[in-house]
Amino acid sequence: VVSVAKNTEIPLFVYCYSGARSRQATGLLQRMGYSKVNNIGGIAAYSGKVEK
Repeated sequence: VVSVAKNTEIPLFVYCYSGARSRQATGLLQRMGYSKVNNIGGIAAYSGKVEK
């Protein structure tokens, strides 16, 4: 299930396990008019801080 903000200017961060689906979702969101879409990519390779 995907929840999308109604405000197209709000920053969105997209990720999935491998990065393939997040790349597709990022393109779709940009075509829908969202201007601040950030593709984190595959969470398996993500090296940033993760809060649990």
